[in-house]
Amino acid sequence: MLTIITMTLPKLVLEQHIESFYNTRCSFAPSGEIKIILNGDEPWANYHGHSENMGISDEFRKTIEENGWYAEWQNPEVLMLYPNEDFESKYSPGELIAEWNQYVLSIQAPGDYVYWNNDESFEELGITIRQVLTAAKHDRYDWDHRFLTLDGYGNPISSNNLDDVLDMDELEDWMYTVTK
Repeated sequence: MLTIITMTLPKLVLEQHIESFYNTRCSFAPSGEIKIILNGDEPWANYHGHSENMGISDEFRKTIEENGWYAEWQNPEVLMLYPNEDFESKYSPGELIAEWNQYVLSIQAPGDYVYWNNDESFEELGITIRQVLTAAKHDRYDWDHRFLTLDGYGNPISSNNLDDVLDMDELEDWMYTVTK
C-alpha cells in the first residue's frame, strides 16, 4: 500500500495501461523503475527480434515514450522501464561531484575524484605550478574552468563540462541502482 502512495500518477497510469493493453504484469523495482517479466511469446517485445528497436515494437516504444519513459533489457526475460529525465539537470554540479566521489571511493578508485578548480583543491592535491603550466601548454588545463581531476600521472585536467571529468552513465547507474 505504501508504494501506491509514493507512485506518481503517470507511473501508475502507464503500469495500468501496459497491464491491460499488453496483457502482462508490471512490478516496481526499489529505485522506482518499472520491471516487466516476459515469457518469450509476446509479439510486442522479443529480446532477439525487432533489432532496429532493440526488440521492442514501434507501438510499445511509442506508448512508453509518450509517458516519459524508455526501455532497456535487463536480460532476455526482463524488460526494465526507466523515467526519461535529463539526469544532469536534475542535480546541481555539487551534488553530482559529491555522488561521483562517493562512487569512486566505493570502487576503490580515489584517483578518479573530481574537485572544484580552486586554491583549496590545489593545496589538497599538492599540484605544483610546473604541473599546471605543463598541462596548460598541452591544452589539458585552463585556470577559468570549474572542474578539476587528475590524469593517471597526477597531472591536472580541467573542464567546464562534468562529462569530461566523470562518467555520467556510471554515475547515473550508481545513483539509481545502488544508492536509491
